[in-house]
Amino acid sequence: MQVGNDKNIEIRKAIIRAVAFYDLFDFPLSPYEIYANLGVKAGLKDVLEALDGSELGRCLGKLNGLYFLAGRESIWRVRQERYVIARRKYKTALRAALLFSRLPWIEMIAIGNIIGANNAKDNSDIDFFIIARSGKIWLTRFFCSLAAKILGWRPHGENTRDKICLSFFITEEAMDLEPLMLKGRDGGMDSKDDPYFAYWIANLTVIFAKPGVINKFVGANGWIKGILPNWPGPARGHSRAVKLKSCRQGAGRIMDQCLSPFSAALKKMQLKIMPAAIKNLANRDTRVVVNDNVLKLHVADRREAIREEYSSKLINLIG
Repeated sequence: MQVGNDKNIEIRKAIIRAVAFYDLFDFPLSPYEIYANLGVKAGLKDVLEALDGSELGRCLGKLNGLYFLAGRESIWRVRQERYVIARRKYKTALRAALLFSRLPWIEMIAIGNIIGANNAKDNSDIDFFIIARSGKIWLTRFFCSLAAKILGWRPHGENTRDKICLSFFITEEAMDLEPLMLKGRDGGMDSKDDPYFAYWIANLTVIFAKPGVINKFVGANGWIKGILPNWPGPARGHSRAVKLKSCRQGAGRIMDQCLSPFSAALKKMQLKIMPAAIKNLANRDTRVVVNDNVLKLHVADRREAIREEYSSKLINLIG
C-alpha cells in the first residue's frame, strides 16, 4: 500500500512540475498534455485520477478542461488568443517550408520554440529547426537565408512579427541533440539541468520531412525518455504538412550537382559576414555552436534564466 501511495505522490509532484514549467509561458495544459510532459512514467489513467483527487487543489486550478497554477485563471484566455495567432503564423511557416523543401539537401523542417505548442505572441518570429543532409549544412543555410531575405521573411531589429528565424541547423550526423544541453552547475552534463531544451525538443512540430527522417530523429534522441518518459515524439503538421512531390527529385539532383561545388566558398563567405556577436560567442558553450554539423546561433539564449526561474517556482510549490 505504501508503494502505491509513494507512486501517487510522485505523480502529483510531476504534474505540478509540468504545469509549473508551462506557467512560465502562460500556457495551461490539458490532461493529455500533462501526461505527455510528465517527468515520471505513468499511464494517462493515473494522471486523470491524480487530477480528479483533492490533493492538488491547493496548487492547481481548472477551467474548461485546462489546468494551471492556482490563481492563474487569466492564462486560460491567453492560450485561446495565442492559438489564433499561431494559426496565422503557421500559414507563413508553411509557405516558407514549401519553398525551402525544394532544396534537395533538406531532410526535415520543424517549428520550434513555444509556437510548437501553439502558444505564439503576436509580435514573435517563427523559429525553424532544419535538418540538412550530411555535408550540406552551409549550402542549406545560404539558400534558405537568401530566399528569406528576398521575400522579406527575415527579422530585422524589432520587426519580428511573423518573420522566419533561421538560427538552428543540424545535419543527419548531429541528430542527437543531448550535447547541446546546458552544462550543470557542477560543470557536468545532466539533462535535468536544462528543462527548457528538453521541452523545446518535445514540442517541435514537423511540417516537412522526408520518409524515415522523423523516426531517425526520435531514435537519436531517445535520452529524452529519461526526462519525459511519455513523450510521443515530435508533433506532425498533419494536413498542414508540406508534401514531397516526386517530380522535384530529378530537379533536386540537378541542383545538387550544379551547386555542391560552391559549398566551400559559400561556407567561407557566411563565416566572414556573420555578426560579431555570433563570432564572439561561437563554440564557447552551447548557446552558439558553429561547425559543419551544427549551426546553433542563439545569441540571446535564455535557458539559464528560465532554469533559475523554474527552480525558484518549484521550491515555492513543492519544496
